[in-house]
Amino acid sequence: DVTETLEKTIKYYKSYFSNPNKPLTDEEEQGLYCELLYLEDLINKEGQNVIKCWEGPNKNKRDFVFENKSVEIKSTTTQIATSVRISNELQLDPSYPNNINLFLKVYVLEKVEEGDSLSQVAKRIEQLLVDVELRKNFLQKLLMDKVDLNLYEDTYFYSVQQEHLYRVDSNFPSINKSNIDNRIFKVEYYINLI
Repeated sequence: DVTETLEKTIKYYKSYFSNPNKPLTDEEEQGLYCELLYLEDLINKEGQNVIKCWEGPNKNKRDFVFENKSVEIKSTTTQIATSVRISNELQLDPSYPNNINLFLKVYVLEKVEEGDSLSQVAKRIEQLLVDVELRKNFLQKLLMDKVDLNLYEDTYFYSVQQEHLYRVDSNFPSINKSNIDNRIFKVEYYINLI
């Protein structure tokens, strides 16, 4: 439906332009870069339709949501005693929302003078998306994250040093709704993983 598509497009652009001159923070750029790396890898392995599973820009509790699993993406530039920030008590709760298989993908990065950047990986993904609607969906999601590929200037270049994938189950170190008092909320914490 043309009207529905137009309304969605206006909503995305309105959201983008409601925050003019507010570039991504260092942490936001690094996090989005890693989400895009994971998305690029998924597209290469499973095809372009996986773009629909990317939920990060929607500020969902998980970055990627599939039929039978979800994946949270985290990154760090700390090479020794690697830790990642968990931003709420639901992010690593395997019982939320419906006992879905939950995985944590961690990228250990190094900031370098010449390397890969957010806009470079985004442009590679754009080239992989031959379906016009999927490409439009991708670009709209980038706009939700304050990234217009025609205007965005990268702050950093990265080199991936390590990648780790963890299955988050009842034995994984986490704080979640089932192990804290229900009067506690907005929990933020760090996990030392390596």
